[in-house]
Amino acid sequence: KSLADALSQELTQALTAHEVGHAIFTGSFNGSKTLGQMVNTLEDERIERGIVKMYPGIAELFDLLDGLALSLSAKFLREVEDKPTAPALTATACLTWRWANNRVDENKFIKTFLRDDKKALNLWRKVKPLVEEAWVANTTEDVIKLAERILDIIFPDWRKRDEFIKMLKKLMKDM
Repeated sequence: KSLADALSQELTQALTAHEVGHAIFTGSFNGSKTLGQMVNTLEDERIERGIVKMYPGIAELFDLLDGLALSLSAKFLREVEDKPTAPALTATACLTWRWANNRVDENKFIKTFLRDDKKALNLWRKVKPLVEEAWVANTTEDVIKLAERILDIIFPDWRKRDEFIKMLKKLMKDM
């Protein structure tokens, strides 16, 4: 078996274990797309921690997957030509911090993923404790509440925007 085949098999096992984690630990959710994206971002680390408690041997596979995800995310951000807004950088940090928190010095994380953007750093300092709280939350419902608080900080008008999109979809459907 080649190294590429072995790596591919391990990544597939990690992704499968991750999805099994969602099946076991993620509750139902009927919120907006914006809220759903943030809930999933936060829920990913929580469910992986739950699976590792049940099956400690999975930790190595998640470590491999997370290291790859971190590298690819950093590469993507380096190649983005347009500078993302502070809220967009902060929302991305909510995802990438789960891969970086035990691998990268926080100052390097800030430089790479928040691009030393002062507004993004200010937002990050407000939401980081909520992100980490979500990782150890007891239920998906707890994660949903934290995701709402995070979105209220990063995108204060996210609820209005989601309502507007719902209204437009309804109008288009009714036409």
